[in-house]
Amino acid sequence: MKNKLFFTIIINCLLILGCNGDDVITKEINPKIILKINYIPPGYKYEDVNVNIYKSLDDYNTETNKISSGTFNSKGILEITKNIENSILYYIDAFSNDNVLSNWGSNKAFGTPEYKLIQTEYASNKSQEVIIFENRKFIGEWNFLNYSNHSHHTTHDLTTRQKLIINKDLSIISYERYNNKNYKLNYEITMIGNNACEMKFLSAEPSLDDYPFALEALQAQQNPNKINLITFIPNSNNNKIEFRDHAFEIVNYSK
Repeated sequence: MKNKLFFTIIINCLLILGCNGDDVITKEINPKIILKINYIPPGYKYEDVNVNIYKSLDDYNTETNKISSGTFNSKGILEITKNIENSILYYIDAFSNDNVLSNWGSNKAFGTPEYKLIQTEYASNKSQEVIIFENRKFIGEWNFLNYSNHSHHTTHDLTTRQKLIINKDLSIISYERYNNKNYKLNYEITMIGNNACEMKFLSAEPSLDDYPFALEALQAQQNPNKINLITFIPNSNNNKIEFRDHAFEIVNYSK
């Protein structure tokens, strides 16, 4: 019983600093999160990167109910103590003011449902590394611009692409219209890089029975691995992307 009691005291963050006879001196350890950036792309400073902290994945994805926040210092270090508790797993969102830099997806293990989580380190001074990429610029709503390539197919009708929405939870939705019917095509991001992300097709609402190139999409020889890809079209504003589906239709969107 005494051993269990002593273990409970340690878990509740009471550190025994020393004792003299029957006197025990204790000090409460303040829980904290210590974050460190080891690399940042040229043109940015560590101080350009902010952090919001959330308690749930839903709050992280919707960016609501943050419990604490801060900005890295000139050495790339951020220590947060406000509203931090022991034994709690937190969701860390690091991002630049221009919404280009982010840790979004950087440490995600593919096939798992969550991004890397940062756990409080109790009284430890060990810092957690935050890996920064230039991929937050993908997130948001993109409006149809034009079809840029249709050369790999026989002549057939095309859907009217309306918008593409890329969400923080890795979901992508393509809104399209054909023959007075609205379509919602659902994708999921499987890999994220600085200027491109790969996706897999999940489902369509309604079904693809009347979709103009559904069969050709399934039998496409130009892209046999069925890889759906989004890449940025180089421009100074990072506001144009190219969507290449597994039928090799190439569609441009802009913000």
